[in-house]
Amino acid sequence: MALFEWFGSTKSKAYDRGIDAFDQGRYPEAIEAFEDCLETTQDPATRRLAGFYLSECYANLGHAALKAECYERAVVHLEAALQRHPNYADLHYALAFALRKLGRIEDAMYSVKRALSINPKYSKAIVLDGLLMIDANREQEGLARILEALELDKGLDHAIYSNAMQILNSGERALALKMLESLTNASVEESARHTEAGDSLLGNGKFDLAASEFLKALSITPNYPDLRCKYGLALLGMGRAAEALRQFESALEINPNYADAKFHRSRALIASNRRAEAAEALNNLLADDPEYPGALDLLKIATNNA
Repeated sequence: MALFEWFGSTKSKAYDRGIDAFDQGRYPEAIEAFEDCLETTQDPATRRLAGFYLSECYANLGHAALKAECYERAVVHLEAALQRHPNYADLHYALAFALRKLGRIEDAMYSVKRALSINPKYSKAIVLDGLLMIDANREQEGLARILEALELDKGLDHAIYSNAMQILNSGERALALKMLESLTNASVEESARHTEAGDSLLGNGKFDLAASEFLKALSITPNYPDLRCKYGLALLGMGRAAEALRQFESALEINPNYADAKFHRSRALIASNRRAEAAEALNNLLADDPEYPGALDLLKIATNNA
């Protein structure tokens, strides 16, 4: 689901077809509809929304291909998603993961560096960075990098690292690397399950239950800005504006360029009766992204009785 709210309505039948297909997981059909929308619609906000969901379609197809271990297909879909969402650390990480599986080590290194430039505390990207260093025969640097991720993220399994080191010292390098690779999967998969459950609950307006799921996910992967933003949305839906504001600001500490967090921070400021601050934040957002959906409408709300 999108992390922004839409304050108006579109007049594009192609966009409506795309949303219907997207909601039902029919991503190839949704891609066709959103591409049709982009070719036939001139309204800037509708085009922005269509572009957002087009990227989400490709991202979902890419993650499905990763799960099926179809890495070449994953690369195609993830690169298509990144054409429209170049600032999403998760997409760069997923692309790096697939590229490494294909033996494209230098390309994978570039992609993981892109992920870490967006979110330097992205623990599983740091683990992957370390694995890539080991692949490039920089074993000691790589092991030190993986240890750095463990120190940063207590949700990673430290026992796996200790056991891998023992196995590595006994000469079974391939097995040790397999164990280290598992650090990129276990905790993240559990976090993803809670996040998926939270997304569904949030979409159905069950804010308290959604908040509980997002909080569980954050206990495992605390440095994901989009997860902070989703938790903030649940809190905002519960009327807990001050707590929501802290989550949006935490997301921006991780990724200062996160437009969705800027937008929702403004909503939380309005809910906290800090309209002047919200108006200033929205003006800054619009200066960077004049077509951000709903920002102008929210600015009108912020400036009423400011």
